[in-house]
Amino acid sequence: MSAFTNYLETVSRQAAPVREEDLLFKFVLLDCEPTTLKRMVAVLNQQLVALPATTPKSVFSTLMRLIAHLDERREEAELAANPERRAGIERVGEHFARKAQSGWSSQPLPELPPDAQ
Repeated sequence: MSAFTNYLETVSRQAAPVREEDLLFKFVLLDCEPTTLKRMVAVLNQQLVALPATTPKSVFSTLMRLIAHLDERREEAELAANPERRAGIERVGEHFARKAQSGWSSQPLPELPPDAQ
């Protein structure tokens, strides 16, 4: 069974009907490449800025949450495509975690390997 079929079966048991935007978000937008997600975020930002001031706050809030989620997915996809970048971010995170635990760290930031620059 595919993830889509499993999802439909799970949703069909719920009291609320399946919404088209939920299906679109779960199975189309989450599988997009980083460049596509970046373009979608740019378009949604343009739409957000173009909304009239009389637009309900709930619309602004929903659109901003969607933008934030898509941008997070873009970042995750970029990190998945570049393991060296992910490793570098993790090294820096570990450094700052040690620094926060000790209150001070005389250790320099981890150096990138020469081929990763």
